[in-house]
Amino acid sequence: MNMGNCKMNLTVKNDLKVSVFVFLIVACFGNLNAQSDEQSNEELRAKVVNRIKEMATIPWTPKEDITYWNKKYGFVFKKGELYTGIPYTQRNRQTSSKRFRKYLDQNGVYTGPADYIGSDCSSSVSNAWRAIDPELPFLSTHLMFPGMGNIVKVGEYDVTSLNLTSEIVRDNGKEVIFAAYDMLKPGDAVMTRYETDGHVRLVVNVDSENLCVYVIEQCGVRADGNTVSEHSTWRVDRKLSYDELFQTNYIPITHKGLVDTAIPNRYASD
Repeated sequence: MNMGNCKMNLTVKNDLKVSVFVFLIVACFGNLNAQSDEQSNEELRAKVVNRIKEMATIPWTPKEDITYWNKKYGFVFKKGELYTGIPYTQRNRQTSSKRFRKYLDQNGVYTGPADYIGSDCSSSVSNAWRAIDPELPFLSTHLMFPGMGNIVKVGEYDVTSLNLTSEIVRDNGKEVIFAAYDMLKPGDAVMTRYETDGHVRLVVNVDSENLCVYVIEQCGVRADGNTVSEHSTWRVDRKLSYDELFQTNYIPITHKGLVDTAIPNRYASD
C-alpha cells in the first residue's frame, strides 16, 4: 500500500510539473503572439506609408512637353526637366509606382501616352491602402466617409453626415475632433469634403504633444499655374496643426485593416 501510494504521489507530482511546464509554454507563446500582432500592425502601416512615399518621390523626365490634364492652369511638364512624384491628373488616375515605371526608360524618361497617366489625392491614398488590401477600389473623397466600404473612423466622433465633413466637425466640436486627431497613426488619413469636391492626405507621423500631424498629399498645381513643390505635384512630410485641420473640416479616417486599440481621450471635459 505504501509503495502504491508513493508511486501515485510521484505520478501526480510529475503530471503537475508537466501541466505547469505546458502552461508556461502556452503563456510564453501567447505573449509572443501578442507582440507579433502588434509588430504586424506596425508593418502593415509601414507598407502603406512606404507605398505612397514611393509614388511621391519617383523621379522622371518628360520625353516631350506634356500639357497638364486641366488646361485652364496653363501648366506644362517640360521636356528634359526632372520632376519628382507621379504627376497629378483626374483622368488616368489609377496609377501605382509599378505601373508608372513601365513607361520610364532606363534613364527615367517618360515614354508613355501624351495624355499621361498619374494620380490625384484620393486615388493615391487608395493606392497606398491597396498595399494591405489589393481588392480596394480607387475611391473618391465622397466615398471615404466612415462606414463606406472598408473605410472606418479614427476616434470616437459621431458621423452625422455622409456628404459634408463640415457638419461632422460642427456637430462633434473641437474637443472630440482633437481627441480623434490624437488617435491617428501612420497609414491613417485625414479627409475633407465640401459641396462638390474634397481632399485627402495620408498621415505619416503624429506629434500629439505639439498638436500636429505630418502628411503626404498629391495636390496638383496652384491656381497661379505653378507646382505646389519644386517640380512636384506632391507635398511630402507636410506639417499641419490640429487647428488647421479643424478649421478646414478634416476628419480622421482609416482602412479597417489598420484598426488598432484606442487610446484614452485626454481632451474629455472634467
